[in-house]
Amino acid sequence: MFSYPLKALSTFLLLSFLIFHNKATATSVDEIYCGTCITNEQFEYAAFRTGAGEKVVLNFKTMKAKRYIVIVDNEFNLNQAYELSLTPQEINTLNEVRALNLKQQIDSVAANFSTRINAGDYPVNGCGGEGMDIPDFLRNNDVYVRACNGHDACFAAGNSFEACNMAFQEDLDFFTNTFTSNMTDMMQRMIARRFLHTLSKALVEAIEEFGPNFYCKDGANADTATCIMHNTGQTIEQLVHAGHNGGPDWAIQLGEPTTENVVDTFLGRTSVSCTVIRYRTYINGESGEIREYLNCHYVISI
Repeated sequence: MFSYPLKALSTFLLLSFLIFHNKATATSVDEIYCGTCITNEQFEYAAFRTGAGEKVVLNFKTMKAKRYIVIVDNEFNLNQAYELSLTPQEINTLNEVRALNLKQQIDSVAANFSTRINAGDYPVNGCGGEGMDIPDFLRNNDVYVRACNGHDACFAAGNSFEACNMAFQEDLDFFTNTFTSNMTDMMQRMIARRFLHTLSKALVEAIEEFGPNFYCKDGANADTATCIMHNTGQTIEQLVHAGHNGGPDWAIQLGEPTTENVVDTFLGRTSVSCTVIRYRTYINGESGEIREYLNCHYVISI
């Protein structure tokens, strides 16, 4: 009974949106990544999830993308996604873009990138280390190498494992956003961002897994919970529990938690704040004190 009026309303809303869209000097388009989108229905659902407006949904793995206008009108209970054609430029980008092309662009920008690292006298070795399978692209790229050196310096300075990793992630995100922000081709920008974020994620995950090998090497940072866990396999929680139950190894909290800030050494633009708890310990027949870092978060990002 109401199908025709609703269909007419739907058409009117779409035409109104398109007329405004064509007249507007600038249009905000939501960039959506969907690694599992294969069918038309999956792409359409991904577009719907972020509400009304214009969307481009990209599957970075398959380099398939679709553009939609999503209309949501609760008063008339109308929810509709209309697929639009990708621009010739976007189609061309999807057809031609490859990791090698992006690598050449990234290397070109990296050669003139303005950031500098102040590693001082700390030992640094670029990206990678024993046991880490790091792609050659990361090992040889100037920006990533400087970010990795900054991360090495942060470790060597005795800062917390957690704060150094957070600052490192911020450095990589800053480079990704800086590099892609001036791209006028939206499809190229989306692909470049996902490409760089994928590489950065792989690097950070490798550091999370293998980082303690270097953070705690040759007895460095032995007074941190990270290295206690790495060297003995015992967590602070286990040691505190043992302290209450007469275990051979134990930890007892000293005083109230304090706060410690770490400024990253790569960009000098990010401060990471952590809650620090100190413990008196007795491990393997030796007494000492250790630090545990919790709730690390950004407090400054300029």
